[in-house]
Amino acid sequence: MFFRPSYPKNAISIEREYLAAVELQKRSSTYSINKASIANLPEGLLTPSFSEKNIADIEELAHLVQEAVQNADLRRQKRWSVALPDETAQTIIITLETEPKSQKELYEVLDWKVEKTLGIPAEQLRIAHENIGTDDSGKKRYIVTAINLSVLEEYENLFEQMRWHVGLILPRLVGEIKLLTKASEADSLLLSFRREGFSAVLLRNSIPFFLRSVVCEERETDDEIYRLLMFYKERLSPETPESLKSIMIIGRQVETKRLSKILNETLTTEPKILISNDLMLDIPSINLDFFKIAAPAGIATLAWG
Repeated sequence: MFFRPSYPKNAISIEREYLAAVELQKRSSTYSINKASIANLPEGLLTPSFSEKNIADIEELAHLVQEAVQNADLRRQKRWSVALPDETAQTIIITLETEPKSQKELYEVLDWKVEKTLGIPAEQLRIAHENIGTDDSGKKRYIVTAINLSVLEEYENLFEQMRWHVGLILPRLVGEIKLLTKASEADSLLLSFRREGFSAVLLRNSIPFFLRSVVCEERETDDEIYRLLMFYKERLSPETPESLKSIMIIGRQVETKRLSKILNETLTTEPKILISNDLMLDIPSINLDFFKIAAPAGIATLAWG
């Protein structure tokens, strides 16, 4: 008999500008924020990076994390899942040309493809993968995340200092994807903004189908979204562009009115902009920003499989 890992119902997101700790409860098919807190971080304490030092002062960050979980009444929790800033990791979708003959061969092929894509030896990375089915030609596909061991060690030292047992560490984007799968229709799009651009993930029938990371200045955001939607219309769904039913937006870099204008210019229909209730997530307090708690909430849903 095989047993799936047991994950806690609480998770924390560590970002450049804030911390967000949540604990979920589940009633029927709806998840509810049972406990939560959001705390701001001082400028310069955390500088997310894939290859450079992230944490300027580990003791100060540990103090602020402990303060945040105490404010959420979660100080007694020692088992946590964690969402790290997207800048600390690389997330890609890999398609395998042939079927690996063993798990060992699968790991070797994924390592090789990650090395080829990122230009970094696999032994310097912590690589995690998830099977996301097959493409139209039957080739297996995986969503893969990679984080530098030196960067990961910084955060592991932080958790060790707080005597936490962290069983799951994922980039923020993957936590947001997990949340979107709870309500994904035929085609759903995630737009997750950060300081230097955004990530776009297209889910088809609740499965990641396409992923793109865009580096741009805020003034270039509208043009990049326009190009992305035209790519979707012409390449990803040329026969049925109206299949894009919903969009989940994380961040405040694009206003709904501006996005509606871009959608009208590119697609034949206007997809629904999702709010927390559409994702079966009940947020009882108006003081909690959805875009700040989406990632830890998405990861915390894994406690129920």
